[in-house]
Amino acid sequence: EMPKTFIAYAVGMMALAGFPFFFSGFWSKEAVLHSAELWPGGHGPFLLAVCAALLTAFYMTRQALLVFFGKPREPGVHHPHESPVIRSGACRHGGHHRLRADSHLREGRHRGRRDN
Repeated sequence: EMPKTFIAYAVGMMALAGFPFFFSGFWSKEAVLHSAELWPGGHGPFLLAVCAALLTAFYMTRQALLVFFGKPREPGVHHPHESPVIRSGACRHGGHHRLRADSHLREGRHRGRRDN
């Protein structure tokens, strides 16, 4: 019913949930988990970080399923529709730049990188 909105939402959901290899959310979660696992003070922070990552992936997936594939909870809810072009165009523009930034991070081409 709202394919453009669903695609934009799915991309954001996968980035936040840390979908492997394609989004910066995976790389940042992976770095945090790796650091927590190697922390000499014990495995507590690592276990908490793993639980947080799993819960984030779970609730984002659940939310997407309820929003786009679930039934309305109240009778008489109006049929959903796509956003106006001015709003969806701004969202696509921001999403395009976010994906480009993710690809730069994966390839190590960000400004803070130093080659020693």
